Amino acid sequence: MDFESPTGLLYHTYNSLFVSLPFHDIAETGTHLAIFAKYCDDGFKNGKSPVEIIEEFWAEYYEKSSAEERLKVLFYFIQYIERQVVVFDSVEDALFTEAHEMEGPGSLKHLLSLLSADQSHGRLLAKIEDYSIRLVLTAHPTQFYPGKVLGIINDLSKEIKGNNLQRIRLLLMQLGKTAFVNREKPTPFDEAVSLGWFMENVFFYTLPDILFRLLTSLKQDVTTFKNPHLLTLGFWPGGDRDGNPFVTESTTRLVAERLREAVLRGYYREIRLLKRRLTFKDTEDWITKAELKIYNTVYKPVGSDGYNSCQEL
Repeated sequence: MDFESPTGLLYHTYNSLFVSLPFHDIAETGTHLAIFAKYCDDGFKNGKSPVEIIEEFWAEYYEKSSAEERLKVLFYFIQYIERQVVVFDSVEDALFTEAHEMEGPGSLKHLLSLLSADQSHGRLLAKIEDYSIRLVLTAHPTQFYPGKVLGIINDLSKEIKGNNLQRIRLLLMQLGKTAFVNREKPTPFDEAVSLGWFMENVFFYTLPDILFRLLTSLKQDVTTFKNPHLLTLGFWPGGDRDGNPFVTESTTRLVAERLREAVLRGYYREIRLLKRRLTFKDTEDWITKAELKIYNTVYKPVGSDGYNSCQEL
């Protein structure tokens, strides 16, 4: 890692704060991990095997420790590294817009800047009338952070942006006490719930934003655009049919219901925010009605006064 870069400097700062937290043996673990990392680096350069490196490390630094105590040390190393990765991910997220060229090649704005000629605009408009991009969300279960850890990363990134040290310290303490590993193998539904976090908290906002910016730049009326499939999401966990014996028809139904609820919760949050702005005569009653019907759709049984379709909403 380049510690001279903004991301590296900030990571080093908050990692130092993590080391100072009042956890059992955390300072000792951090110190010994740094020594162990140097030991591994030197050992590999000298052509030693992993077994040789670890055995020599035990002999030099943990000579009087039992096998059980040594395993605990390795376990502490893994716990520490996992949390270091989360701190780095949070810093990287917080500095993403500063570390990346947001309007350079590959961005929507850069694409639209290339469409200077009316002919290019026309060709793009014709293309998006029947074009569709389907982003399929899928990952192996071992690649997932648990939802509780994703929430901490999200909150930590926000506090790092605001440089709120007190809140950052509290979140790091929460991170230190939060388990990263499930005690049982996740079911397909568990996998779907984990991946669903990204749909509800990232893509719910990102896809409409891209679509609105694209259509607005092309001087198109967003409300009358007739290709709702231009940007769509696919979802693999809980719906795969590749021979997974744990994915049944009932699992797929459960996942579909969970995804539906996640989208509706997003609509409910958005309508509550909209209600704070639509406070005008003859409009206020409509938005209040919409809020109640969305609430019923999400949280009340089927048959209550809710919405039966997106067209009705």
